[in-house]
Amino acid sequence: MDKLIFTTGNDSRECGTILRIKPRAAVCITDLMRRTGKSAAEIASDMIEFAYKHSEVQ
Repeated sequence: MDKLIFTTGNDSRECGTILRIKPRAAVCITDLMRRTGKSAAEIASDMIEFAYKHSEVQ
């Protein structure tokens, strides 16, 4: 399966929706924030877009 690869640096996309996530997911996002310098919104958005492209509904 493909990988979701993050590059360091800022991406200034607009954000408008608030989501509640599980504590385990928050730990993952916090770790990626620390490692990439990206915001939680940027990371979560990239993850959601990647998962959507690789999703299948049965």
